[in-house]
Amino acid sequence: MNATRLSDWQAQFRAFLYRGHHEDELAIQVRTNDTTTPNERLDVYRHAYFIRLEQALAHDFPVTETVLGKTAFARCAGEYVLAHPSRSPSLREIGCAFADWLQTNHSSETAQIATIEWAAMNVFDGPDVDPVAADRLQAFSPEDWPQLMIRQMPTLTILSLSSNADRVWLDKAHDTELIAGRERHIALWRGDEYRPMLAEIDADTFAVLTVFAEAVPLSVAGERLATQFPSAAVPQMIGRALHNALARGWVAAIELEAR
Repeated sequence: MNATRLSDWQAQFRAFLYRGHHEDELAIQVRTNDTTTPNERLDVYRHAYFIRLEQALAHDFPVTETVLGKTAFARCAGEYVLAHPSRSPSLREIGCAFADWLQTNHSSETAQIATIEWAAMNVFDGPDVDPVAADRLQAFSPEDWPQLMIRQMPTLTILSLSSNADRVWLDKAHDTELIAGRERHIALWRGDEYRPMLAEIDADTFAVLTVFAEAVPLSVAGERLATQFPSAAVPQMIGRALHNALARGWVAAIELEAR
């Protein structure tokens, strides 16, 4: 079999796995015996492929599976895989768009559970960076503050929720029912021994951390926050959020803006 023919055959087989296409063309190339037909042998591969991807999603989103129920989750997983076929030999990224898919095809509340679970995975296996010490600010004079850049830990994730999805995740969906509610904000970060930590944060802290994520100097951060909040309140908001971020190890670096 030459390279071109092999490439064509692989493309056909991939289309068969994903969509069931080219089954007849592939069947004539499959050896058979007295107990199984070529089509039955092909189905073994196709069913095994989807089962493996469904298992990978269930592993990565166990609370989402509990909330939906195994049957509904399996149906969602199958539909999702058809819409987002795996494009990597690794299954690590198979669920990267699952929360967005649930948002469109199921419900916002369920999507928020999946968003938290995906963020928790990224917290666990994200880059290793040591947080800066809480006294790092003492190295800078008051005149430096407008040019300070606050760089957050790469494993810190802040989310805005419209449900109690964080409490359901913490409870592993054992006794807490997923319900819609008022807008809330949470932070996930890496704790000891790579354990994902979660805490609710207030709207002011969420706003400040959102601006910090844009990697702008404090002077620009203050200007952007002043478009949403009273200008007189912004310095105190930044100070309080920065104090809490340093205390919890959410800051990777504090440095002067490069000129």
